[in-house]
Amino acid sequence: MPKLEATERRDQVIRATYRAFIDKGASEVTLQEIADYAGCSKGVVAYYFHNKEEVYVKLLEWLIGEIGKHLERNVGAAVGAEAKMLAMIDTVFASARENRKFFLVYLDFVAQGLRNPSFKETNVSFVRACREIGAKIVQQGIDEGIFRPVNLEEAGAVTRAIFDGLNMQWLFDESAPPEETFERYKAYALNSIRAYLADNFSSTSNFTPNSPPKFKGADQ
Repeated sequence: MPKLEATERRDQVIRATYRAFIDKGASEVTLQEIADYAGCSKGVVAYYFHNKEEVYVKLLEWLIGEIGKHLERNVGAAVGAEAKMLAMIDTVFASARENRKFFLVYLDFVAQGLRNPSFKETNVSFVRACREIGAKIVQQGIDEGIFRPVNLEEAGAVTRAIFDGLNMQWLFDESAPPEETFERYKAYALNSIRAYLADNFSSTSNFTPNSPPKFKGADQ
């Protein structure tokens, strides 16, 4: 294996940890398994990271950093508040495959963040940043006259609640193949944002709501 620079090696280990988390879950992954996924020795992992917790913290930072970059790029490229909100929805609901991978890992970190200060700060920063992006879009829409006047702190919280809540419900919906239900929940997000913000938010889109999902076991 070619020699890697320190930054490249650390990045390799972090990405390998992400794959291991998806396959096994945070509680089950060992340093040796991280090394196996990275294609290096356990000693190499220990050289670049003091312990498993540091690997996990760096993984969380990398993961939300990637999400943040995608949000900033996609929302920033859109013109007008309505287009920016649609771009945000497209980014948050990227694909069934990518969203499942993200939430399998991120939900582990949410639980960690409630107990461990090392994870809490990063989690709090991520939630705050997402809410600020949503609030800025809403403020622009108010200025443009297409969104109703709302409290911006509330708007940031509500938009994030819609995105996170629907994503988590989608994870447990077994009424149809994941790709199909994913598009349904993406449509729910768009319709919920429209209903919350204003009647003037009425852009045509490719999101077509289907009938409400029926969960297995709901009639039992």
